Amino acid sequence: MYRIRRFLFVLLLLLGWPSASLFPAQQAEREIKTVALTFEKLPAMRPLGFWTPREISNQILRVLTAEGIQAIGFVVQEKIDDDPGSLVVLDDWLKKGQLLGNNTYAYVDLNELSARDFLEHAADGQESIRKLSRPSRIPYRYFRFPMLHEGNTKSKKKDVFKALDRNGYQILSLIHISEPTRPLYISYA
Repeated sequence: MYRIRRFLFVLLLLLGWPSASLFPAQQAEREIKTVALTFEKLPAMRPLGFWTPREISNQILRVLTAEGIQAIGFVVQEKIDDDPGSLVVLDDWLKKGQLLGNNTYAYVDLNELSARDFLEHAADGQESIRKLSRPSRIPYRYFRFPMLHEGNTKSKKKDVFKALDRNGYQILSLIHISEPTRPLYISYA
């Protein structure tokens, strides 16, 4: 009788029965991860052939809309200050239901600046995003560290993360998975 029970137990284990009904609490505890499609250094994309930056952006937006994908475009405010006409690209993103995030004023490297100077760039980097987001009621709470540098000391990183959190930012990190033939970058929230 013991051998039959043991055989049935092993058979049920092999068939996956315990994972489906014996341990339902473990399945409920699994963490759900979110992947975010992101674009850096908006709005200033370089012309490509005979396409203008706005035409390139609109091609991207058409694909995102057609596929039902929501993305985040990270804005470098300095690019808008250099070419105020490029603000229309950001407006296009919001009108298509996409999100905007802060990539600092001048895409500065936290590893090269003090926490205080970096936070000034972060504050200055939200000017256009804030203006455009208000009427559309789309939040501009996302932040991406330029060059993915989150600080070269623990105290600097801690200070900057705390300040960004106090200002309501959600920091989007990045995972880099490298395959032999091509790298794959995945943003996650």
